[in-house]
Amino acid sequence: FPEAKYNSFLEDEATATRIARAIAPAERELCLELLLRREELSLATRTALFADLAKHLGRRLELEKAAFLSDEKLVMNVAQVVVERERARTQAVKSGKLSGPDDPRTVDHKRPLSKGGTNAASNLRIMSGAANRRKYDR
Repeated sequence: FPEAKYNSFLEDEATATRIARAIAPAERELCLELLLRREELSLATRTALFADLAKHLGRRLELEKAAFLSDEKLVMNVAQVVVERERARTQAVKSGKLSGPDDPRTVDHKRPLSKGGTNAASNLRIMSGAANRRKYDR
């Protein structure tokens, strides 16, 4: 999103969270596809498609459109929120700060064996692999 210099949806944490949680995968794909192909469309088609999608997203995601915000910019801002959230989540999973879909649950010792803990059920708990790796020997 090189031309997205200011995004009021991204600046407002509550709005960004609402968008990220509520947008359906098909809506996400439609936003991205339309933004990627916008230069291929005639001006009339481009204007109509962005107007329809902006109206739909505004209703579905309960967005307030500022008077200065064009339909195309609204769609771009929504797409940017989704992409930025996905990017941040991917980075968190890769760094081990957050569990991902491929991060299996593991059995953890509340008190590590190396510090006198046992394999008794009362000393065991289920944790995400990421959390268990962060904890390591503590």
